[in-house]
Amino acid sequence: MRKLLFLSVAIIGSLILLSCGSTDSTTNYQVSISASPSEGGTVSPSSGQYEERTSLDISATPSEEYRFVEWQGDYQGTNSSATITVDSDKNIQAIFAKKEYALTINTEGEGTVDESILQTTSTTDYESGTIVELTANPTEGWRFNNWEGDIEGNQNPEQIAIDEEKSVTAVFEEGGYVSHGYVGGITPTSEERFAERTYPTIRANWEGVGGDKLWTKWNLGATAAPENATDQDPEKRGWVFQFNRKQGYHYDGEFDESNRIPQTEWEDVWGEDSNWQLANDPCRQLFGSTWRLPTLQEWDAFYNAYKSGTFNPDIYKDDAFESPLKLHSPFPGRGFWGVNGQVGAYWSGTQFGDFEARYLRIPSSGDVASITKDRAQLVRCIKN
Repeated sequence: MRKLLFLSVAIIGSLILLSCGSTDSTTNYQVSISASPSEGGTVSPSSGQYEERTSLDISATPSEEYRFVEWQGDYQGTNSSATITVDSDKNIQAIFAKKEYALTINTEGEGTVDESILQTTSTTDYESGTIVELTANPTEGWRFNNWEGDIEGNQNPEQIAIDEEKSVTAVFEEGGYVSHGYVGGITPTSEERFAERTYPTIRANWEGVGGDKLWTKWNLGATAAPENATDQDPEKRGWVFQFNRKQGYHYDGEFDESNRIPQTEWEDVWGEDSNWQLANDPCRQLFGSTWRLPTLQEWDAFYNAYKSGTFNPDIYKDDAFESPLKLHSPFPGRGFWGVNGQVGAYWSGTQFGDFEARYLRIPSSGDVASITKDRAQLVRCIKN
């Protein structure tokens, strides 16, 4: 009996010892929680040791100008707050990204705006903190005037910081420029005074053919606008040309052979059954393939748009000068350049038989007239 009592006590003692030993074997796991990038935001709780089967609330809070994207690693999800169960070591990352803002570009008039990223903190365009350079590019015949909206002023190019949604308008206005340098066989000579020319352009606004196109506002070869309808300044009247010949001639004063530059022998262009060829068109050769001389129909539409009532040559002379093209009569009297005492003559590219070609004369007793092809007359250019 005593032996049985002793055995029972021993068994109970062993059970008590086993029970105590199971309390000492609790399992802990390492849980690491981090933000990527580190400046993108904060996470909670802190990384550390957590007991097995612990329910752990995790959360991600983005910094200013960042947004929470997702959890990655040993927990994945898109909610910024979540509850996980600690059942193993875990490595979890909260992914943040810069906020993205729209940059709206508008234009008034004809032109485009180039956008160039100068500085950004990641590879995604227009994230918060991106510096964008805007360059306004007017269409030919237009010029950049100013910025409106979230940029003001007329500096071009201009920079803008993307830290919220922004809208910018580039304002263009009509009146661009075309230029050319010295071109042998067109420019009178290689003298420095003929080396460069820049001409303002203007969009036509009259009805009929040519009435919606771009024109040069000065005569080819001119360096300034005429002051009045009969301005005789050689630099304001420009160069003269024979029909279907690209060589330009400058006169330093009166329309006299002694004043002609260059003083090469006059070409014989009689009997050539042809309109003005593109290869000889000085407008095309100086400004590119989209430019040319006006046609007979285009000059005729201009004439009909800018005559006052019953035709009077003297009135039309003023009408032509006050028109958008500012056409004037720069020669004081008759000469080899014209006929019948007319003092303003502008070639079209249209012939009138083998020996004559069409031109606009100012002042005039009619609209578009014809004259022999060897005469030298002024040129305006039009863009297709």
